[in-house]
Amino acid sequence: DLRLAREAYNRREYRECLKHLPRAMLRERLVVQGMVRYDDPLRALQCVPHHTRSLWVTAFQSYVWNFMATQRIERHGLEPVPGDLITWAEVKPDVETTDQLQGAAEEEPAQGAVDGAASCVTTSPPPARQSAPRVEVVAWDGVAVHPVLDRAPTMQEVVLPLPGSDSMYPGGQASDIAESYKTMLSSFGVDFSAAAAAQRGKGAEKVARGAYRTVIQVPSDLTWGPLQADQPGGVGATFSFSLGSGSYATICIREILRSEASLAASGAVVESAP
Repeated sequence: DLRLAREAYNRREYRECLKHLPRAMLRERLVVQGMVRYDDPLRALQCVPHHTRSLWVTAFQSYVWNFMATQRIERHGLEPVPGDLITWAEVKPDVETTDQLQGAAEEEPAQGAVDGAASCVTTSPPPARQSAPRVEVVAWDGVAVHPVLDRAPTMQEVVLPLPGSDSMYPGGQASDIAESYKTMLSSFGVDFSAAAAAQRGKGAEKVARGAYRTVIQVPSDLTWGPLQADQPGGVGATFSFSLGSGSYATICIREILRSEASLAASGAVVESAP
């Protein structure tokens, strides 16, 4: 029973919590087993394979980025404004300043590691990989032009950060977006810079350094057409297109379906943002 498991966890009765936690909840059981063994939240989380922890952080970064991209367009439109972050290069959708979390996928734990707290061992990050190539990201002053093409930046060259300890944020006319980042992260109790400072030199856990994604990613190979549904009177449509690495069709689907639920949920945590 999850209610009994949650109540036992809140009482710090971790062995009792394990009795009620379904065996199918493998990762949750690993964390609770870690609390039994270490009574330390960080070391308990490190019982979960590093690749899985990295995915959790990346998912949170993308969640914040999606909301901020919507805010940027709603507040400032589809043209660059002074203070926007831009890159003059022909950027890829996800321009990493460094490895977000260094390391590659690890093997999932053996089945025995799920059943007994004594089998829970912390998993360390794999050896550091070489950082991804750097692409210069600058704050546009509203005047600068492309050094080769002699033109102002386009919206396809405007980027927003996946939040991290090394991320730059917009300024100038777009400084309200930076404040919204701060408000949203604070609402979750997240401070990447403070976390990086706390872990510096300890080697205990890598902290996401951040990355940048273009606000507008134009799909290629776009085709669409009507599709007759099985039920009488029902119609639908099929869409096919290609996106670069690191880009997903989340916002495209939201706009097609005109779904507001995800926006409403996200908006609740940034009501006080400018």
